[in-house]
Amino acid sequence: RTSTWDTQLAQHINQLKAKRPHLPVILTGDLNVAHGARDYYNPHEPRTKKQAGTTPQEQASFGTTLLQGCTLVDTFRAQYPTTRTFSYFGSRLGERGRKRTGHAIRLCVAAP
Repeated sequence: RTSTWDTQLAQHINQLKAKRPHLPVILTGDLNVAHGARDYYNPHEPRTKKQAGTTPQEQASFGTTLLQGCTLVDTFRAQYPTTRTFSYFGSRLGERGRKRTGHAIRLCVAAP
């Protein structure tokens, strides 16, 4: 993800922005990265740094390659900078896990 996907996606986004500078660029969907500590329920557990979507490499790549490299803004974080809410919940814990465990990986990022 960090060496190919983010780089190619950033190139595509920047090409779109250059080709049609008058149109907004919006990227939305399951981007599979919780890019900040408030975007997942257990940021202080050592095992979290090894889980897909929460590794330091993935977070750094998303932040520098996509957000900064394409001048994109996480639209939810722009409106709610400190709110902890999640869009993905693993199925292993069932309903009891939905109350407090999750990740914010379904995102909407846009060029301001």
